[in-house]
Amino acid sequence: MSPHDAGPRKLSPRGGRQKLMHQPDRSDRSSDILVRRSGDTCGDRRPHRESGQATTEFALILLDVQMPGMDGFETAVQIKERSKTKDIPIIFITAISQEPHHALRGYSAGAVDYLFKPFDPWALRTKVGVFTELYRKTKMLDQHAELAGRIERAVASLKDALNGESGDSAHAAATELDELSKQLHN
Repeated sequence: MSPHDAGPRKLSPRGGRQKLMHQPDRSDRSSDILVRRSGDTCGDRRPHRESGQATTEFALILLDVQMPGMDGFETAVQIKERSKTKDIPIIFITAISQEPHHALRGYSAGAVDYLFKPFDPWALRTKVGVFTELYRKTKMLDQHAELAGRIERAVASLKDALNGESGDSAHAAATELDELSKQLHN
């Protein structure tokens, strides 16, 4: 069975697909095709020197080193400097020289991997899958932490209600706990 036969994967905490930021090399669309076939959605974004702001959350950025205007190293540094994007993993995919100092510069700029073209599409697909799964699990943990906080507040409210406040407060807290319990198990 090829990876293309597997069909779309549901990877997000809510059952949707993950977003990947992909800055493709216009002369070689192979990584673009690979990402699109992996079942994840792909935001084809050009980094802008002026804004540098991503308007969507992304699970992973596939970035070429050689780009017009600003190179991928500079782009990666700017991505890692921003609080909203600093935790997004970056994989460089490039046809630049395979000298070790280029890869070292990529890792120094914040990349988690540095692949040379031609790359193994199976390896890239696996890497994309690992990072999207990590993203999905991180989001689920964040959601569970938020629910745990809400449960703690509802329990405190219920305790207050049971310690002498009105029955309406107890009923509201119990209803809230019931709803949170359902969310936690979905």
